[in-house]
Amino acid sequence: MKRAKFYEEEDESQVNRYKEEEDYRLESVRKLYESYVRKGISFLKKGEINSAESLFKKAINLNFLIPDAHFQLGRLLIKKGNIKAAKNSLKNALNGVIFLKQEYPGHIRDDEIKVIEEGLEYVQERIRLLKEEKKLGKDIVDEDKIYIPPVRVQYEFDKENVNLIRQAEELNYESLKFYDLNSQAQNLSILQGFDELLSLSSSNIEHYQYQINTARKVLKRFSGRAFLCDEVGLGKTIEAGIILKEYILRGFVSKILILTVPSLVSQWKEEMSNKFGLNFITTDNGVFEEEKENFWVKNNFVIASLHTAKRKNNCSIIQDINYDILIVDEAHHLKSKNTLNYKLVNSIKSKFTLLLTATPIQNNLEEIFNLITLLKPGHLKTLSHFKKEFRIKGDPRSLKNKEKLRELLSECLIRNTRAEVDIKLPKRHAETIRINLSDDEKNFYNLITNFVKEEFYKSTQARKFFLETLQREASSSVNACLKTLKIYLGNNEHKISKNLIDFAKENREIGSAKLKILLKILNSTDEKFLIFTQFLETQSLVLNFLKSNNIPCSVFNGNLSGLEKDFNIQEFKEHNKVLISTEVGGEGRNLQFCNAMVNFDLPWNPMRIEQRVGRIHRVGQTREVYIFNLSYKDTIEDYILKLLDEKINMFELVIGEMGMILGNLEDIEFDKRIFEIWIDSKTKEDLNKKIEKFGERLLWAKGKHEEIKKLDLEIFGGDYET
Repeated sequence: MKRAKFYEEEDESQVNRYKEEEDYRLESVRKLYESYVRKGISFLKKGEINSAESLFKKAINLNFLIPDAHFQLGRLLIKKGNIKAAKNSLKNALNGVIFLKQEYPGHIRDDEIKVIEEGLEYVQERIRLLKEEKKLGKDIVDEDKIYIPPVRVQYEFDKENVNLIRQAEELNYESLKFYDLNSQAQNLSILQGFDELLSLSSSNIEHYQYQINTARKVLKRFSGRAFLCDEVGLGKTIEAGIILKEYILRGFVSKILILTVPSLVSQWKEEMSNKFGLNFITTDNGVFEEEKENFWVKNNFVIASLHTAKRKNNCSIIQDINYDILIVDEAHHLKSKNTLNYKLVNSIKSKFTLLLTATPIQNNLEEIFNLITLLKPGHLKTLSHFKKEFRIKGDPRSLKNKEKLRELLSECLIRNTRAEVDIKLPKRHAETIRINLSDDEKNFYNLITNFVKEEFYKSTQARKFFLETLQREASSSVNACLKTLKIYLGNNEHKISKNLIDFAKENREIGSAKLKILLKILNSTDEKFLIFTQFLETQSLVLNFLKSNNIPCSVFNGNLSGLEKDFNIQEFKEHNKVLISTEVGGEGRNLQFCNAMVNFDLPWNPMRIEQRVGRIHRVGQTREVYIFNLSYKDTIEDYILKLLDEKINMFELVIGEMGMILGNLEDIEFDKRIFEIWIDSKTKEDLNKKIEKFGERLLWAKGKHEEIKKLDLEIFGGDYET
């Protein structure tokens, strides 16, 4: 890739368009600002104090918003490659916050200025490199990656506007308890506020009105302590992300803890990063083991599993930390006061708290009492009072005085339902194609499996990771295995891995059976297809094969620049039949124009499979969706598909339900358990027995989920929508 194109002179018409949009936005804000101030002064002269105060608050909020417009535009322009235009926007933002720091000391933090200065240093360095590279006639090879944190950056306003506010102060009516400007600047985020959500313009999300309504209600009415209970698949994570980002942008939170079940830790990290530009560290990160107790104190943006956080050595540290916001996903795991989960969350000190679950009641009414008491102690009074007031004697599941309870819960609980928000998805069809391994393929797969089993328990943690990856790659392609085998071998002599490398090099075309089936599927219809693979090497293999068969393809992976990703998606939409994607999978991008996908290989974590399906089976899809799973018989992926298909009918579930079913398995991580079974099984018979036993647990978990849904519907219905 020739990165020099990224730094070529921007097209003049494009730069002018950005400039026009920027000027229009800023001019609109300034006009609105002056209008608020002049009307406010008019109200003051008439003695209408409340109306004046309301308008002045709005005016101050706008002042602090203007530099953020420049800042966010600068970030956008960097991503678009318009370096010079970005430099101008960041300069405007910097001038704005410096001016505000002078006018309102103490309300602009130094790190807010520093982050803009870092952005300016970046673009200036890019421009310098451009000039040097052009002189030398060279290209810049590596993709530039810069992350400008979305901190609360405020904005310039000219001195004429400042004088208008000061005129209002100088009126000094005896009856006027005019607020101090510095004090109001400190509290500007709670103004009538939150009517305009700053987070929406700086996040990469498709949001819906019910989600915005939910966020506003939590911010304005619930003071940041809320129970989000939307039905599965309606986007509680998005709502929590909007609220979190809003608090960050307005400077209210900096120490954040998100707790969830083990299977959702990585998903939360990805969604916060991809959709909200928030970089969290997780307890799955190697840093956690290295830093031990310092991990919780040192890191401000943390996502952890409840299972990890509740351990005694971690819990004792966490409960001594003052968090700005605590978010607990799958909060029904806190339903019992006697559990370590409940005791942990109850001991955490936080200014704001969000509890998320689609099923607030799982067994009996006492659970909702426990959860609400976590959120707002005393809101439902004592447990004995609650039972007497709302539970039918002798039946812990039956509710009386429903309207009274509804009224109490509506002060801290929001539940959006599909019926209320009118979201319907088209039918989804899934077909699993089980492919026989050829003799060469079977030989190679068995060689890999035996090698992994032999080496696993005598390897270091780092080498165990490579071995697990190698086992995953074996079902994908020989090409994918080669790189990992070489890394594993390293500088050490290892006869078996050397033999495997030699075998792999001689048999690069192994995997042709899957490719032939893939070609047959693609040729059976004129529809566009999204093809998923986990590995770049397999992506290249599939790309070259399809091109050799005259099928126009685009690719999507994490190594592409933003411009290349945009271009490839557009090519797929307008011209190409196929998009071959790795796990990044167009996160946050509109792919609803495609309604068919092929899983060329399969992740072991069902949540990953569900995420893939969600790329095309989502709000906005108007056609029925078709999913094809390619699986080699008797491989680990084949067993996973059997479990998911036969035991819980995964491909018929609503997006989001898979996580709730797996959550019923408490601390078990699906992919880790599957790999343990695979490694520990000595014979095929032994493997089948262990898989069947695990399958029965999955079946129980699904049945539990169905019971919970039924109880939840009986008690809650649709009474708590925004």
